[in-house]
Amino acid sequence: RDAAAAYEAKQAAETARKETAKNEAAAALEVKNEAKKAAVARKEAVKRDAAAAYEAKQAAETARKETAKNEAAAALEVKNEAKKAAVARKEAVKRDAAAAY
Repeated sequence: RDAAAAYEAKQAAETARKETAKNEAAAALEVKNEAKKAAVARKEAVKRDAAAAYEAKQAAETARKETAKNEAAAALEVKNEAKKAAVARKEAVKRDAAAAY
């Protein structure tokens, strides 16, 4: 009877040891998988940040070009108005000269 009880106790201890080892392995695997998920999430966040930075840079560049284009158009308009004014002055001088003549 003592031998049988000792055997059963040994078997129970062995079963408990195996169960503990199995649970520890499962927990370690879960930790590893969570770490992988976190690494993937970090990579995704880096990609998103890079994409957002690129888009912001592109938007700023587009705005800069648009501003430059608008400024060039405004400068051209000023130049054209100045030309018209110069032509009008010459015309007025001619008219005045003709009237004086």
